Amino acid sequence: MLDSGFVGNLAVLDGALPAEYGLHTAGIVDVTTRSGAFDNGGDVGLYGGSRGTITPSFDYGGTIDNTEYFFTGRYFGTEEGIENPTASLNAIHDHSDQDKFFGYVSTLLGDGGRLSFITGSAVGNYQIPNNPGQPPVFTLPGVTSFDSSQLNEHQFEQN
Repeated sequence: MLDSGFVGNLAVLDGALPAEYGLHTAGIVDVTTRSGAFDNGGDVGLYGGSRGTITPSFDYGGTIDNTEYFFTGRYFGTEEGIENPTASLNAIHDHSDQDKFFGYVSTLLGDGGRLSFITGSAVGNYQIPNNPGQPPVFTLPGVTSFDSSQLNEHQFEQN
């Protein structure tokens, strides 16, 4: 869910012994925000490429008195969402739309207290590519054949 525009440094902590956190063996991922994330201002970007790829993005952050805020979002659309199951260059039914958003607001509450709000979302919609010419595995009464290039399967993920 974290967009790469937010990350300044990312480290996976490991060593000779397994990482321990809260008396449980666990992995630790240390993410540090990029420098300047809370400077007043932001960026807007647009990337495009082959296979109909388009990726607009934005980030904006700043500080007002004792409050820091940062927001980032990115859309990713492509005509090559999942690996092509055929030998052809372009798969049938292989579009993907993906959206990511992250927001952070934090304010100091005097005497060292802090109130923070962190939110994020990731939504992905993937068409499952068709593999034409597949023989039916199961038969239905009255149906002698089915054109597998006409399937319309999708995968939807939301976090």
